[in-house]
Amino acid sequence: MVWTYLWQNFLNNPKIIEFIVQDIKDNCNLHLQNIEVWPWKCALTKHLWFVTNLKIFEKDESFYGWLQKCVNKENIIMWDFLSAKLENYIKTDFFNCFWNLPYYITSPIFKKLTNPTNKIKMQYWIFMIQKEVWEKIINNSNKKTMLSFLLQYNYKITYLKTVPSKDFSPSPKVDSCLVRFEYTWWNGQLDFWKLTRLLAVFTAYKRKTLWKIEKILEKQWHQIFIPENLKSKRFTVLTFDEIKQIILKEKF
Repeated sequence: MVWTYLWQNFLNNPKIIEFIVQDIKDNCNLHLQNIEVWPWKCALTKHLWFVTNLKIFEKDESFYGWLQKCVNKENIIMWDFLSAKLENYIKTDFFNCFWNLPYYITSPIFKKLTNPTNKIKMQYWIFMIQKEVWEKIINNSNKKTMLSFLLQYNYKITYLKTVPSKDFSPSPKVDSCLVRFEYTWWNGQLDFWKLTRLLAVFTAYKRKTLWKIEKILEKQWHQIFIPENLKSKRFTVLTFDEIKQIILKEKF
């Protein structure tokens, strides 16, 4: 497994691979379409023998020979996953994805795979991420961003394991961690586009309390409502449940 296309750091700890494989067995509905993206030298792929409907996305042709040893050539897609139209390759409404993320494209990948408007939705996703990114945009810290809330709209996000830099060759300068995303049905009345618009406004005023934001927006959005228990807080410290309290009262 590798985390970048140009700067290749290979996972060399078999125990981490075993951990990933076991999590797939325990938590993934393998009857769906399954894809692995950018497997490079197939460190994980060769252990996915139990995944019968596995497709591989790889954009570096120099790794094609490695892939042929692990999967049938008709299941190898030599294409950049970021630009691929998933509906051309995935014939089920939901799919699973196994990936060792290239860290420099973390945000574009998140936006591509977790957008609730996608016709084809990701059911299960296990991947490696820079630990600092987890702490910044996913973990419930005071550094949450607009993206961190959008990721939680339809997904249960679970921190699985820290992976130190020594587990890669050559060793990078940062530690990593394994994360699992699982699709969850949203049963409320939270509209994704309302959420997106409101978060964009909150992001613009992220240093102000919600009470001050409410006053600023009074002349524009008379319908917005901030519960009393949230007015003294800033956007970056809100939980997703608190965001929902605001959205459900707001009427654009």
